[in-house]
Amino acid sequence: MESNMRPIISLFVVLLTTVASYSQGDDPLEFKVTNIGQSQTINCQSEPIEIGVRVFPEHQDYIYDWSNGEFTPSIVVKPNSTTVYSVQITNATLGFQATRAFVITVSNDPVIALEEHHTIASNICPGTPLVLSANYSGGYPPYTFQWDNGTFTRDITLFPRETESHSVTITDACGSSDFATIEIDVEPQAELFSPPSKSLSFSCLGSKIEISPNSIGEVSGGVGYGYKYTFSDWSNAGKSTTISAQDGASLEVFMTDACGIQKVNSQFTLSYVAPQIPIVDPITACAGEEINVCVNNDDLRLYYWDGQRMNLDYSFHVEPGLENMKLIYVDECGETSKYRQNHLVCKF
Repeated sequence: MESNMRPIISLFVVLLTTVASYSQGDDPLEFKVTNIGQSQTINCQSEPIEIGVRVFPEHQDYIYDWSNGEFTPSIVVKPNSTTVYSVQITNATLGFQATRAFVITVSNDPVIALEEHHTIASNICPGTPLVLSANYSGGYPPYTFQWDNGTFTRDITLFPRETESHSVTITDACGSSDFATIEIDVEPQAELFSPPSKSLSFSCLGSKIEISPNSIGEVSGGVGYGYKYTFSDWSNAGKSTTISAQDGASLEVFMTDACGIQKVNSQFTLSYVAPQIPIVDPITACAGEEINVCVNNDDLRLYYWDGQRMNLDYSFHVEPGLENMKLIYVDECGETSKYRQNHLVCKF
């Protein structure tokens, strides 16, 4: 009796184990493999994804052999390039074998560096600051920049004086790089022209003449929103100077435009013009009369020379017996050699 009961108990335990793994109506030998995750497209900034399998019925003897060397039912991946992940599933105990594959496509939007062209117009002074910016499309932040002058910022400041070009390499967070050239065209400026030489007339040799450099005449051409004139260096631009009047003397004046790059010159030339003292009609006066022998009006100015100095206002009393008196007049420069003679005729 006891020998017949032991097999019954053992069979009952096996059946309980089997029932715990199956539902009513299932075929114990029908295997089902479901995916964890799926084939998909990612980029370099996507989060890691989980892919794997679940096998039914559950059993402890399943072996998972992934193409990347892992051995778990699921794996977490983030490839840098498109990759096919395959897993071979085997269970020697149940005589089961299957293969599943996942395609993870990596598609990164590449960064594109944009070419640019800048023109420095002819009315802008060469050397004026110019800010260049590395512009781009696509890619993924953050970006890095490398200019051909060794700068690593997105913007650089240049001071172009002539036509030139610069290059920049832009790299995004995914390692995509592109190269762009930025052209800077500096237009030639209009030529600067000086005014013609200017003659300054004077009548008094050795007198002091004050001259302003700006009186030479108008400069033309160049960048004309700030012409400068000087007799010496540019720190004295616009300042007058005083020279001694000598016939044929010259004074050079220098000119430049607002940019101070082009420079031209002209000159003042002094020209002596001898003063012409007009002949004055005789003066008729009576004895005892007070007369002023000078001439000072809007049309004529004559100084009376008394032998020591010239006088613009000189009066005296005509004494009885004075019949004829020579009057000497000089020019404004006091040159007695240039006098005109006149006579005072006394009438009694």
